[in-house]
Amino acid sequence: MKSMTIIALWGRQKTGKTTTLKMVYNELKAKGYSLLHKPDENEGDIYAIFEIDGIKVGLFTGGDNAGCLDEPFKAFLKAECAICITASRVRRTRNGSVTFLEGIRNSDIIWHRKAVIYSSHNGVVTDPTDEQSEINKIQAGFIIKELKQQLKN
Repeated sequence: MKSMTIIALWGRQKTGKTTTLKMVYNELKAKGYSLLHKPDENEGDIYAIFEIDGIKVGLFTGGDNAGCLDEPFKAFLKAECAICITASRVRRTRNGSVTFLEGIRNSDIIWHRKAVIYSSHNGVVTDPTDEQSEINKIQAGFIIKELKQQLKN
């Protein structure tokens, strides 16, 4: 089996990992890359398989626990994806998605920490939605830049 590179976006729950990876999906789709597995875009978490310059790339917006990774990653392995993009709540742990990712034969994981804006006024945490949306867009751009770098390797 060929090696697989995994680009994992990690961070606490409710920090925008799914939103950011859906932005990555939408950008790849907008560029017109071939979709070998098209997701139901109305679902919560989605997975897709793109073909970019002859290289198969899997993308799964979930990853909060190992159980949710099973079906998409079986599809990614069967399709012989060289690169996969996913999410994880933590970077290092004994259980869960990280253990699952590290257990995939011949895989290298490139970790990207989810950037989050927290704001407070007089000690009350507020939700800076507009600013976080911009951070998500910027971070989606970083993930796409990482993907392009890996496609060159």
